[in-house]
Amino acid sequence: MKHLISLLAFSFLIGCDGEKSNLAPSKDSLGEQQKVTEEAKNTSLPPIPNPMDAEAIMKLWSMEHDPTGFIEEMKQGERPGTWERIIRSGPAKNQLLQSEKNSYELKWVNKRFASYRFVSPTDEVGYGVSTYLPEENSFIYWFLNNNEITQLRADNLEKGDVKWQSSIMPKSAFGYSLENRRKPTNDGFELSEYQKLSKDGEPVLFNEGKAYWTGFPGMKPLGKKEILELAKLPHDPDLKDPEIKGRSPKAGIWEGKDTVSTRDSEQEEEFKYRKLVKRVDESHTVFTNIKDGEILSLVIEAPNPNKETEHIQIIYFPGNDELVRGISFWDQEAGISTFNSLRQRDGENSISVEGHQEVRSEKGSSNFATNFNGSSKFRDGGKLMSIVKIKGEWVKELSAEGEELSNEWLEKKLAEIDSLEEAE
Repeated sequence: MKHLISLLAFSFLIGCDGEKSNLAPSKDSLGEQQKVTEEAKNTSLPPIPNPMDAEAIMKLWSMEHDPTGFIEEMKQGERPGTWERIIRSGPAKNQLLQSEKNSYELKWVNKRFASYRFVSPTDEVGYGVSTYLPEENSFIYWFLNNNEITQLRADNLEKGDVKWQSSIMPKSAFGYSLENRRKPTNDGFELSEYQKLSKDGEPVLFNEGKAYWTGFPGMKPLGKKEILELAKLPHDPDLKDPEIKGRSPKAGIWEGKDTVSTRDSEQEEEFKYRKLVKRVDESHTVFTNIKDGEILSLVIEAPNPNKETEHIQIIYFPGNDELVRGISFWDQEAGISTFNSLRQRDGENSISVEGHQEVRSEKGSSNFATNFNGSSKFRDGGKLMSIVKIKGEWVKELSAEGEELSNEWLEKKLAEIDSLEEAE
């Protein structure tokens, strides 16, 4: 049953050793894959490997993520990048007794394949591949589990709502069948899953899950510790300029002014602070907001390497130890950036943020933005708690060594996190 529980997870497949597998496909499997390959012959898409065995799956995973010319039908599912999931399992829909957290990565490769890598809480790794069949207007999916391949098929439903049915089960699961339904939500940043495993037509195991998108393909996940380590790095003035200069605030020291309205007060509160903007490497810009020598927040921004108008932002509020992840979209013509926070997979963080920001350079200048204004809304559990109007203006350059920010506080916070990790 343990093997079948891992099989049921569908997108999370453990006990796989794809790199060293000498898996020999069955005759039924070869026949099915031959049929699939024939269906793809008369299209402009690359052929499907025949057979789709462990070697083929690993070869597709080894390719770089490339959205160029990727077929539209495969874009209806989850976004490429890194995902975190929480799954509840049990013998009946109302008896989901087990809970498990895991993660996976998704890349688009070779114009038609979604390639997956799954990681369990114990760091076991599995791989999967899915693609679209134009001749049938349907999808097919292969994955490795305990050195066996399972295959599923699905019709093309609307808006990425896909219902999978197993078409080839491994020998170790003889007599079992698998059903899986997946539906993207929240503009594709979340995914709901429902799964059922049956034995001779009778349900024996159910699964419900939610998956949450956390970053672009190949992007290193950033937690509190990683944010603090990036904030310690010095500004590098020699880094290559980003492509969209007007989108990026000029590195250096900024003067900011926020006007805050809260639901508990009729009075608006105004306070001023300093913002340090550092470019610490090719992929990360660090924003440190300081008032009276105290760090109010640390913000890490990382661009989408495949789409220059999208950025990930991770905001750390040390005062209440809150971490908010979000994504911003840049409208180059309007000069406005919009931001929406992403939900946390375990629901522990109920804070959400939405906002917009307009950045401007000096008239006629192609330099980085030197002033900005905008607003943000903060919600707790969906309830609007405050609205913040923001303004900022660039003041002066930031030296390579940095200034006005002592690493003493950062070292202290890192030591606190290290001690908590050791205690666990």
